[in-house]
Amino acid sequence: MKVFTILLFCCLAMLIIYTPATADEPDTTFAGSQSCQSCHADIYDNWQITGHANKLIRSVDANPPVYPELTIDMNVGGQTFTVTPGSQAPPDLTWEDIGWVVGGYFWKSRFIDNDGYLYTGENRQYNNVPETFSTWGEDGKRAYNYSCFQCHTTGPREDDPDSLFIDYPGFEGGSWTEAGIGCEACHGPASYHVPDLGGSVGNKPPKLDGFETCYFCHARDQNELVQWQPRTVNDVPTGFIRHREPGDMMLTSKHMTNVNMDCASCHEPHKSVVFDQGGIHTTCEDCHTGKEIDIRDSAGDVIATKSASCVDCHMPYASRSATQYSPFEADVRGHLWRIITEPITMFENLDTIGNNFYIHIDDDGYSGLTLDYSCMNCHIDKDVDWAAQYAVNIHDGITNVRLIAGETPHTYSLEQNYPNPFNPKTTINFSVREQGHATLTVYNSIGQKVETLVDEVVNSGQYSVTWNASEMSSGAYFYRLEVNGYALMKRMILIK
Repeated sequence: MKVFTILLFCCLAMLIIYTPATADEPDTTFAGSQSCQSCHADIYDNWQITGHANKLIRSVDANPPVYPELTIDMNVGGQTFTVTPGSQAPPDLTWEDIGWVVGGYFWKSRFIDNDGYLYTGENRQYNNVPETFSTWGEDGKRAYNYSCFQCHTTGPREDDPDSLFIDYPGFEGGSWTEAGIGCEACHGPASYHVPDLGGSVGNKPPKLDGFETCYFCHARDQNELVQWQPRTVNDVPTGFIRHREPGDMMLTSKHMTNVNMDCASCHEPHKSVVFDQGGIHTTCEDCHTGKEIDIRDSAGDVIATKSASCVDCHMPYASRSATQYSPFEADVRGHLWRIITEPITMFENLDTIGNNFYIHIDDDGYSGLTLDYSCMNCHIDKDVDWAAQYAVNIHDGITNVRLIAGETPHTYSLEQNYPNPFNPKTTINFSVREQGHATLTVYNSIGQKVETLVDEVVNSGQYSVTWNASEMSSGAYFYRLEVNGYALMKRMILIK
């Protein structure tokens, strides 16, 4: 029902914008984005340096297209890249061979020849981050038809060529009013609003809401399903959400279904996000205060705060537009926000429909991302079992192992926890004679691992760690220390 409602709304919205005028209505032909500049100068200037304005650019006189002069450092996959808008011609082509460039603002560019056909095959996609070429499709060319350019242009028309397009067979009879996503691509044709074209400022163009306006192009199939594709990165099986899926992601998130958020709730639609031009006017921290991740000592006191921001974990780079940088990090942030804290991998969070994979939707209609996206992009040597130990109550703070004495112990030891019995917290002390990788693991009475308290390299010394068993049931538990080939274990009792 939700999908039907969205599709119906989109259809009605398009009718509102594109329905021809009658004798009693003003003319609704397109005026062009420049006609908006005189009254909306600040908005126009901001729009000019966005990816929308630079979605499709003509190559003129065998010269590369001109992009805004912007720059930003992007940290992904443990690497830092300096990103600027622009594109390079494929190694076997020159700018004389290229009529238009699709994209090139931030993620990638693809190339159209002088007859309107897309180049496909080896070295036919230029990736801005890093500056490399990659293969896109089979070697050859394909039409740049309405299904492609409807989200790259303003006023796209199918099977309605005019004199400006008749010489470009690659467009397959289609045409458009303005290259790139201009003002009227979202606000509708507006010549009747522009005084210089005989209109009146009192005739306001239709303004759609902050979701459906974006949804048409930012939801791949507009079906509430978030498509996922398998890949192999550095010999590691993995996968990422396809690009152009934020709209469908939002439909399966509590942000939209519970609190009626839309794209414009966070985004300033006339400003760039990726080049930090003010495109985000409301951040997670504005609504979700006090969610810092604190590191606490065994007494529960805060000794440090994690530097991770909300988007690092709740909006990881789980979507792929141009490329990927590690097995768990691509180049577009997810818009599901929910983190699945159970110890399952991405492969266990998929639904299969036909030959395609989609992010799983639970019985309540919500989707989420697994811990391999949210945690292992930074903690590359860990797994979801390790991450799940901390994920459930992570905003209550992480108890970190604390050095209580630095002198070298004569032996390895594991002390009895105190208090014992306990409810719900208890402290465990242990000593390490030589530096080594230590694990301190808790098991239940039938030998099942329930939590790992320590999993790191420690220096020689005496250590203390607190276990919070508030999520556990009463009973006997065992804790086991393993370090440098030594293994020690003791029993403790939780009574609630």
